[in-house]
Amino acid sequence: MFAVIQAVLFCVTGAVVFVGALQFGYPKLASSSSYTVPAYVFSLTVSISYLLAQLALCEVINLFESTARYYLWEATVDSILCLLTVVVPVVALWYSFDEFLPTSWLHVVVVVVTYALGMFAFFHIALPFDFDTITRESATWGESMVARVAVVGVICMALLSGIGTVSAPFASFVYKPRQVSQQDLDRLQNSIDATDSMIASKRESLRVVHQQLKSKNEQEPSSNRMMRAMKSFLGNDGISREIAALQTEIGALERMKRSLLGDLDSMNSRYRAQLYASTAGGQVMDLFQKAFALYCMYRIINSFVIRNPFIMRWSQSQTSSDPVVLTMAHLMHSFFPQWGQVEAWTRQLGFLFSGVVFVASITSVVATYQLVRRAMQSWMVTTPSPVPSSSPVSPLLMAMVLGTYAISTCLILRSNLPPEISSAITEALGAPLDNDIVQALFDTVFFLSSMAAVVVLTIVSRIKMQEEDDLEAGMKYE
Repeated sequence: MFAVIQAVLFCVTGAVVFVGALQFGYPKLASSSSYTVPAYVFSLTVSISYLLAQLALCEVINLFESTARYYLWEATVDSILCLLTVVVPVVALWYSFDEFLPTSWLHVVVVVVTYALGMFAFFHIALPFDFDTITRESATWGESMVARVAVVGVICMALLSGIGTVSAPFASFVYKPRQVSQQDLDRLQNSIDATDSMIASKRESLRVVHQQLKSKNEQEPSSNRMMRAMKSFLGNDGISREIAALQTEIGALERMKRSLLGDLDSMNSRYRAQLYASTAGGQVMDLFQKAFALYCMYRIINSFVIRNPFIMRWSQSQTSSDPVVLTMAHLMHSFFPQWGQVEAWTRQLGFLFSGVVFVASITSVVATYQLVRRAMQSWMVTTPSPVPSSSPVSPLLMAMVLGTYAISTCLILRSNLPPEISSAITEALGAPLDNDIVQALFDTVFFLSSMAAVVVLTIVSRIKMQEEDDLEAGMKYE
């Protein structure tokens, strides 16, 4: 009976997280709450990921009864696997192709084929090693599925952590965007208003041309209307060419307006950040950001020199190369010596700290992403129309990353816990991961993502700085 009460309380906390993600998380990430199905899928994935983290904590401190923990582990792991491998990918694919494939049957076929190809890659060619070698003992199909999701989570977190580690010092010390003034905002708003006026004028012209065509068709005999219809179909009719030209101009103006609105939103954010930076709280936050950027620079040097997977083979002694993580591991071992040795705490805290690094550098990562996107758009000859800000795909991808990270954390925790206190998590997750292979994989992906981020940001910063110099010169002589 007590186990049932514990399970009910456990589920209530998950329901609270679900409601919070549905009411506050998804609308903020998607800038819209009109997509009902993605909102519920996102909230459910976030809540179950939270329940996994809560279960891992309960496993460490032995909070619930072992029977209750066993059934909760089974239900939670099965639910998160179903969401990460079936529900979230299908919903994300559906809304990704929604604007390009209006036909229902073609939409279904493309989503099914794309999902099938993705699952084939996930099971056969997703990673360059056999999953039997990454587990310490023979694993069943379900345990292999958990291991695959966990390894994908390790790769995602290493990738994001590497990008975040480079983005933080880049945003703090290297890239200094041009200061935004109120005159810049007013000038951009005037450009948007002028574009609106041009769109309204073109639409009025299009309406007049349509009205002229309608009046002309009503006055002509049926035989002439047939000839005009054939000319219109062949593109030889002057009015049809004028209509097509007006529609093309309206589409180009609408794309330009969306681009200007995006620029205005970005400049408003920078202007508010400038105002906040001049306050006492902003100066304190800037100090913390610079300290965090210095730590990220240490991690980059550590990855390139000490833990470089292409220079030296990863060994157990390298787990203590990060003094911050090592200090935290010694503190945790001194408080909880029964839950593992210092090496086990170092591995677990190192992976958790990678998530902390990414979350702490999320502002820099977003700014870096916007910088790269705008530089690519200006470099390309033809710029595709931007994805609407209310697209539900980005929140779903974030939910997938969160879910895989939760699975990875739990499986690494299971690998590091002593056997006497990991019975429930062992029954749910199965065979533990080989820590050496997982650590080597993490170091390799982290190193490659950091190198790629350094190269991309170096190129993009030069392009962007040149554009801002040209813009400033244009404003000077305007």
